[in-house]
Amino acid sequence: HNYLMVNDIPIHFVGETNHKHSEIILEGDIKKNKFIMYYVYGEEIIGFATVGYKNLHLYLWEAMKLLVMPPAM
Repeated sequence: HNYLMVNDIPIHFVGETNHKHSEIILEGDIKKNKFIMYYVYGEEIIGFATVGYKNLHLYLWEAMKLLVMPPAM
């Protein structure tokens, strides 16, 4: 878990920073600073970044640890 502040906007990233990814799936609205970016390798979500959500990263992080994260398809 990495916590960043960019222009006073909190960003939570969970995943391996050096892992190669093949696709990024964006869910939400960038203009409203409320979105999730899923980093995908093959059909597996290997990381994500949340912006504008309070504590959502904790639920997604737990899903990754328990291996119950849905596939990217």
